[in-house]
Amino acid sequence: MSEIEIRDVSKVFDTDEGKVQALSHVNINIEKGDIFGIIGMSGAGKSTLVRCLNFLEQPTSGEVVVRGQNLKDLNEKQLRQARTKISMIFQNFNLLMQKTVLDNVCFPLRLAGIKGEEAKKKAREYLEIVGLADKAKNYPAMLSGGQRQRVAIARALASKPEILLCDEATSALDPATTSQILALLKRINKEMGITIVIITHQMSVIQDICHNVAIMENGQVQEIGNVEEIFAHPKSAVGKRLILNVENKNTAASIESHQAYRIVFNEQSAFEPVIANMILTFNKPVNILMADTKNVGGKAKGEMIIDFGDGDHLEQIHFLKERGLDVEEVE
Repeated sequence: MSEIEIRDVSKVFDTDEGKVQALSHVNINIEKGDIFGIIGMSGAGKSTLVRCLNFLEQPTSGEVVVRGQNLKDLNEKQLRQARTKISMIFQNFNLLMQKTVLDNVCFPLRLAGIKGEEAKKKAREYLEIVGLADKAKNYPAMLSGGQRQRVAIARALASKPEILLCDEATSALDPATTSQILALLKRINKEMGITIVIITHQMSVIQDICHNVAIMENGQVQEIGNVEEIFAHPKSAVGKRLILNVENKNTAASIESHQAYRIVFNEQSAFEPVIANMILTFNKPVNILMADTKNVGGKAKGEMIIDFGDGDHLEQIHFLKERGLDVEEVE
C-alpha cells in the first residue's frame, strides 16, 4: 500500500476574474520511506497540490488517501488527528519570532499535552538532531537562514510525523546552506524512515535528494518516474527545459541555431575520452556547446551538448551509444 495516493485530483478556485483551474486530474503514488519531488515553475500547481495532501486545501474533485485513510471521509476531529502525522516546513520558516528556539520546538509538544520540563527535554533532543543544541536560548532573529530552517525542521519532527512536506524549503537559502539542509533531510529520511515530499522549482534540489519525481505544468503532471531515469531521458517538454536549464543566453542561442544533441555520461564512460576517440575515429570535428557535471542521487552524472556540424552523423551517434552513452536530439 502506498503512503500517499493522489487519485484524479482537481482543484478550481473562484476568483474575481472567474474560475482558475489550479490542478487538473493529478494522479501520483508515493511509497513509504520515499523522498519524492514535485517540481514545476511558478503557477504549475505544485504548492496547491502539497496543501491538498493534508487537506489544508480540499480538492474540488478526486481523492487523497494518506496511510490508508481517505481524507475526504474524515470529520474535523479525525482530520486533525490525521494531520498530527503530517508535518510541514516552509520557505519563510514560520517561526514565532518572540519565542526562543527552545520554545518554538516546544510548541507542538505542548499542543500534544506534553508539559513543562518533559517538553523542554524532548525539544532539546530534536535540537540535537538538527545540530542546534547550543542555540536553545537564542531567538530566531539571532540566527542565520539555514539555522532558522533547522529550527523549523526540529519543530516539525517534534510531532513525530510519518510524512514531512517541504514547500520550497530551500528557496530562500544560498547553495552551500541548501546542501546542508538537504543532507539533514536525507539523514532524517534514512534514520527515522520518514517519507519526505519536496516541493521545488529547482532541478538541482530534485537531483540531489529525491528518489522519484513528478514534473508539473499548468496544473497537470507532465512526467513522473525515477529521478535518474528522467535525468537521462526526459520525455516532456517541461522536463527537458528544467533539466537542460541553459542560463547563458549565448549558449542557448547556439543550441537553437544548430542541430544539437545532448549526451549523458554514465559511470563507466566518464573515465574514457569518448568524444576525443570519436573525433579520431571519424576524423570529423564536433562543436561542444555546453558541458556540465551534476549530482543525481548521489552519483556524478556528466552531460554535454554538442553540434556534429553538417552532413550525416548517424555513425557517430551509434559510436557513442555503443559505449553506453545516452544520446538524444535537443529540440
